[in-house]
Amino acid sequence: MDEYEGVLIERCVKNRYPFLEKSERERICHITKALAKTEADALFPSYNERFEFIKNAALDYLLKNNSIVPGGFVDFRLREVYYNVEEMVARGADRFFDEKEFEEFAYLLSTFVSEKKPKEAVIHLLWQNGKVRLFNKRGRDVTEKYEKEFYPAALKKGLGEEDLAISALISAAPEKIVFHSPPEKSPLKETVEKIFDGRCKTCSSCSLCKKA
Repeated sequence: MDEYEGVLIERCVKNRYPFLEKSERERICHITKALAKTEADALFPSYNERFEFIKNAALDYLLKNNSIVPGGFVDFRLREVYYNVEEMVARGADRFFDEKEFEEFAYLLSTFVSEKKPKEAVIHLLWQNGKVRLFNKRGRDVTEKYEKEFYPAALKKGLGEEDLAISALISAAPEKIVFHSPPEKSPLKETVEKIFDGRCKTCSSCSLCKKA
């Protein structure tokens, strides 16, 4: 089924997004194929449900016929499968365009930061009791110092703690950022690494890390 759905996904992406570069269509295909294996929601059935549907449709057809023509069987008996694929491709494309928008935004911020005069030589980013804290090279907590100018906008727009941390880092524009014991999967860390490309490193065994 993976091979069959993969062909349908590639066909659907090519038909829907001919204006995209080949590499971009390939990225949508990759995202969609991953979704097809791992996710299910109200928009499309799970992998197992789709597999059972195809298997039962094929068995039912063969019980009534001595042979099967794959192309015709797919086109006329498995239309529902293609509808599911269309939904998965739409979801995959949404994620792709979100990624693309984020990459462009991160690039703009990276350019802005590279031209900004640093206010700190180093900022240590520590995940402590579920919160993100910023420390300067002297070990002083400077979280509020750099976040305070963004509080009004944060309250108005409903920005979260990680958004504030990114804003504070952009304000501080440190020459170097050190992550201390970050979570295994951290969108904040990934975003900061994109914006402050080449300035970040990770630590997991110093005195600050022990406070995490």
